[in-house]
Amino acid sequence: TRLAVEAFVDLRPLQEALPEIVAGTVVESCGLGLDLDLDRVEAVGKQVRGRGRVVARLYRCPGRGTEEERRGMRLLSQTIDVVAVATAGLEQDCIVFRLEELELSPRGLIGRVADLFGVTERARAAILGRAAEALANRPICPELPEDVAWLDPRYTDGGPREIVDGGMGAALSGSVDASAGTLVRLVDLARSRGILGGVR
Repeated sequence: TRLAVEAFVDLRPLQEALPEIVAGTVVESCGLGLDLDLDRVEAVGKQVRGRGRVVARLYRCPGRGTEEERRGMRLLSQTIDVVAVATAGLEQDCIVFRLEELELSPRGLIGRVADLFGVTERARAAILGRAAEALANRPICPELPEDVAWLDPRYTDGGPREIVDGGMGAALSGSVDASAGTLVRLVDLARSRGILGGVR
């Protein structure tokens, strides 16, 4: 027999750190440089939305693919607005985020030129790779307080939830062992915390 449990994790510290974790140079090759900058991350219902931009720089690359390869003059600079939507699922009692949608919008008339050179699609591939790595390497595995860690819950469902004003959190549901021994320990714990009075 098992007892249903629900848990909620406050992820606002991670939310604040994500822009710095994800931002940086995502491509630096002879012919192309891509720098990603994330402005903000917010929870919207059961999704997490990030907004930022990619600055792309296209260069001439004489001798491409040879020992004489070198970066030449800059041909193009383009800013691409980015909107990314992530969701999360449960893997081995941990919340793992994954990118669900990625919208790229090159700015201005020169954006069409960037598309012709394939810059936007290369930016898309680079962002997908960067996001997948950053999110997969940071699973959220809730830890219970020491005095109840022995409950050893088994979670079966979980995902992101919005806290007030776009704050990021995660909700999990599952079960714990409901044997007589477990119930006795829970009653003793409740009494020690003054939650449950003595029984006569």
